[in-house]
Amino acid sequence: RIDKREAVIEVEPKKYPTTELKVDDKYVELSKPDLARANREAKESEAIFSAISPEMFWNEPFSVPIPGETGTNFGHRRIFNGQPRAPHAGADLHASTGTPIHATNRGRVVLAKDLFFTGNTVILDHGLGVYSLYAHLSRIDVKRGDVVSNGQLLGLAGATGRVTGPHLHWGMRVQGARVDPFTLVEIGK
Repeated sequence: RIDKREAVIEVEPKKYPTTELKVDDKYVELSKPDLARANREAKESEAIFSAISPEMFWNEPFSVPIPGETGTNFGHRRIFNGQPRAPHAGADLHASTGTPIHATNRGRVVLAKDLFFTGNTVILDHGLGVYSLYAHLSRIDVKRGDVVSNGQLLGLAGATGRVTGPHLHWGMRVQGARVDPFTLVEIGK
């Protein structure tokens, strides 16, 4: 059963810092085949994020995929090799290659594969338009269609895709909007 609640939320402007990064040029100056691949994958991802499952899969508060990790760079303006790009749509968590990455909550795996920009990537559908994304993994341990529990191993941290080194890019979407994943963790406390 879902209770309907209404609230007025005042959105205040916020200035985000700028982060300059140096990455492999192939991720900034895309070849025609890489551009075509990136565009296909962007359409696939948007189709996933625009779908709203009517069932709520999660059953407890959201958790951080690497226990004990804090901090975020959500919203930072990104400059790759001197070229401005879209603001950062997730949180980068410090992790060495091989660090276990855990599901932030119960959900269904809707994508588990290598993508051009995000490398080895897992997307979980938590239901009701809530999704989590785990990128740059060195290994994926789940497959599309799997139902995972909160804290279940999804794979291992790595440095695949457009990266400056090993870490976990952790993103969340709610009803299509990119949100700071730590916000969902804080709400559940």
